[in-house]
Amino acid sequence: MSKELDMVNLDELEAQWAEHDRKLDANLRLSRRLLSASTLKRARSALQRLIAFVAIESLATLAGSTKRAAPRFS
Repeated sequence: MSKELDMVNLDELEAQWAEHDRKLDANLRLSRRLLSASTLKRARSALQRLIAFVAIESLATLAGSTKRAAPRFS
């Protein structure tokens, strides 16, 4: 009888271990997705700032070039 009880306890322990393993895997997948999303958000924000600065610089360059007189060649 003791051997049967030990086998039941072992089966229960294996089932609990497998359940914890599934939960851990799900948690790791979620953590990776959240980290990836956070990294992408920071990169996207930096890229948007860069685009804005390049656009402003381009507009300033275009505005400055229209005010200059065309060079005269003789």
